[in-house]
Amino acid sequence: MCSLFGNSDNNNLVNVTIKGFKFINSNNQLNDPLAIRIERYAFATFKQCWFENIRRGFSTYYGYYHVINSVFKDVEYLTFNDAGFEDDARLPKIINCTIYNSYSITNSGANIYNKIYNSIIVSDENKTKSYFNGSRPLLDKVI
Repeated sequence: MCSLFGNSDNNNLVNVTIKGFKFINSNNQLNDPLAIRIERYAFATFKQCWFENIRRGFSTYYGYYHVINSVFKDVEYLTFNDAGFEDDARLPKIINCTIYNSYSITNSGANIYNKIYNSIIVSDENKTKSYFNGSRPLLDKVI
């Protein structure tokens, strides 16, 4: 798990960029593998990353992120946002990504938006649960 903590200062955000990493859970005995946790006014950009076999991909508490040109494979709950911002500049965004076999893509409070742009969502035929839970996803050019 990777945790990013801000300094709780709304005017001086902690800003991190991670590029080309693989986040893979190879130990199926972990009870609740979480890839990324972002808190307290931290912001992270993930570019060209691979996420695989993870229960929760991203989790936030007044943190936010942009994921760009990345792949999610067998990530059960892609986003899990406890609390966050409502203004457009601080919304979690997934851009130009491929999402394969996610049980649920958004899991957030009703006041937290998740934006997904220019992305592909694919699942096997046994998928029965809604992709979007609790939150209001904003989809733009998503197939």
